[in-house]
Amino acid sequence: MKLFCVALIFLSLSFAGLAQQTFIAAGNPNIRYVGRVDFSNPQEARFDWPGVYIQFSFRSSECSVKMSDTGRNYYNVIVDNNPAKVIEVKSDTTLLIGEKLGPQIHKVQIFKRTEGNQGIGIFKGILLDGGEMLPWKDIPSRKIEFIGNSITCGYGTEAKSKDEHWKPSTENNFQSYAPIIARAFNADYHIIAHSGQGVVRNYGDKQKVSALAMPGRFNRVYDEQEQPVWNFKQWIPDLVVINLGTNDFSTQPFPDEDVFRKGYEN
Repeated sequence: MKLFCVALIFLSLSFAGLAQQTFIAAGNPNIRYVGRVDFSNPQEARFDWPGVYIQFSFRSSECSVKMSDTGRNYYNVIVDNNPAKVIEVKSDTTLLIGEKLGPQIHKVQIFKRTEGNQGIGIFKGILLDGGEMLPWKDIPSRKIEFIGNSITCGYGTEAKSKDEHWKPSTENNFQSYAPIIARAFNADYHIIAHSGQGVVRNYGDKQKVSALAMPGRFNRVYDEQEQPVWNFKQWIPDLVVINLGTNDFSTQPFPDEDVFRKGYEN
């Protein structure tokens, strides 16, 4: 009988601990998303462009996030402005962001390091050990959109040398020139970039004009999908930076000069 009572007490305490954990869905208005994010399913945020970031504030002793992925993406996670931790998301998972946290307000920022060809990232929500979500207050007044190729993506920024074979773990968009410039000017940013893309011709193409260069991707919500189309009224930048052309002329055959110029003007 004593063992039975002890077991009941243990189960009660276990369920009481579980009951304290609060789930905050991805669509909660206190969660801030910057970048091209798809909310066609209001229960989750989906995205694939590099540099998409998520920001939120809370009071709680512990915080986890629920994420999933159709491929293999890497993220920088910054908690209370401490040095970034790198996480890899390959499947449906719950990631512990912070534990034994103090009673003060905590800030979490999650930055997508990798580009669209690594799959779609899916943010499903936040788990707090009690506590509460709070509005994100540090919202920049400036907005910059960067359009580019591997240089803008941050291709190989963490490789040990220029000769190291590329792998997803060495791509860190956070350390490309684009986010660095945005942080210097305290600006939000969108990054529309894909390695190897050109204005009219992509890297290594045997033709002078590629079937799908960066202008063909520019109006997409997802880098790797034609649909849905991005609504440009959702986010209007103060400044647009176009850094393209390296791949157009990196290998032969080069595009004709007038074709390239017209493509850039368009």
